[in-house]
Amino acid sequence: MLSRIFIFLILICTSFSCQETERKTPKPLNPNGDSELALLMRELQTNTSIIKNEIEKVNFDPSENSNNEYFAKLIESRHKLIEAEPSDKNLKSTNTYSNFVKMYNYSVSNFLDNNIKTNNYNNMINNCISCHQQFCLGTIATINKLKIK
Repeated sequence: MLSRIFIFLILICTSFSCQETERKTPKPLNPNGDSELALLMRELQTNTSIIKNEIEKVNFDPSENSNNEYFAKLIESRHKLIEAEPSDKNLKSTNTYSNFVKMYNYSVSNFLDNNIKTNNYNNMINNCISCHQQFCLGTIATINKLKIK
């Protein structure tokens, strides 16, 4: 009798352990999918965050950091903004997006060409916010965190 109970318990435990547990899939970062532009924007956000941390260092010297890989990535990424394929195909149907890209690229140049000053950096971030107010409101809180106070 005891052996039957023992076997029964083993069978129950085995059957529960063999059941596949429910796996939760993470929510996508971009509810519209991961377009080329969305991936590029995430890369820009990551690099800009690192640049912000560099600028905020006490002994920051712009002449030493202007050749930093993250500054180089900033330059490279900004040129891809106009060609990158967006999630919303209507994004580029007017000149509005391309005008924002031009303003952003100008602010990046101004930031990099003028000894990487904090106010020029914040102008660059403000251009990001201006564009996102028109096209993608959900990321503005994240972009605001990139500002230097």
